Amino acid sequence: MKYLKPAALYVCLFCVFLCASCALIIDSDLTDHDIREYADFSARGVSRIEVETSVVDVTVVSCHGDRIRFILTGSDSCSSVDFDTKQSGGIVSVSCDPEKPNAKYGHKLSLEVQVPDFLAPEFTIKNITGKIDFQYSGAERLCLSTSSGSIKIDSADVYAAAELRSNSGGISAGSLSAPRLNIINSSGSVSVSGLNVRNISIKNTSGSVTAAAFSLPDDLEIANTSGSITVTLPGDSSFFVDARSNSGRVECDFSVDGTAERRKVRGIVGAAKECSSPSVYLESVSGSVKIRKGGSAGNTCPAEETAA
Repeated sequence: MKYLKPAALYVCLFCVFLCASCALIIDSDLTDHDIREYADFSARGVSRIEVETSVVDVTVVSCHGDRIRFILTGSDSCSSVDFDTKQSGGIVSVSCDPEKPNAKYGHKLSLEVQVPDFLAPEFTIKNITGKIDFQYSGAERLCLSTSSGSIKIDSADVYAAAELRSNSGGISAGSLSAPRLNIINSSGSVSVSGLNVRNISIKNTSGSVTAAAFSLPDDLEIANTSGSITVTLPGDSSFFVDARSNSGRVECDFSVDGTAERRKVRGIVGAAKECSSPSVYLESVSGSVKIRKGGSAGNTCPAEETAA
């Protein structure tokens, strides 16, 4: 039997490696390509913007001028992407859906929605897989939902209601003003701060919930199945509180006229009346519940940090 000399063996191995690399490059070129789609509309008379996407990260930002712009960029393993935009009366809509998803190579698509800062329309954004990053300053009404992905709001004034839904992914919001805020999350943490909202409802199935109010809401209701609840309220607040946990400790920094037990706190704080607004209802099936005392109204820092 003849054996290859070391030099010849190295040459053979190098050729095998080179062929494999070339095959990988060719395969990548055939299955992945750059995507760039663009559409714009006049913002005059527009009262609602609708976005419906699949396997796309969505970002909404403010812009100057009087045009609404939809910009889809990234790389995709599909032969094409269904990118459809239209305007009907005061409604501008966009839908984006890869036609033939390739699980091996996946998608790297991003949709940026640029909206003139003077508009403040209604927003409805539905995403199947992908995050939603809302950076627009104002909206008449806000409805954001994703089946798998996070939702983030940097700062926004909503004149009607804000509704945030995610089946799998965290939800976070900062400096949000609205008459009503409704959050429904199945799996992932919820963190909202700087809230100036009259009515707050948060329902979470699995994950921690943290809420800090810039001003005392009329009604605050948080229910969590598996995870802790931490709420920070202005230190000079008066409210009715009913907080409980089936498996976890309940702690309250405020003096409560009523029941204060290991797993239940119920009673009146300050000059409030029983079972009337302002009211705070907190319940965790499995997890601790904490009500922290912040600074005065308009300062959500804990009292000890404010004093320092």
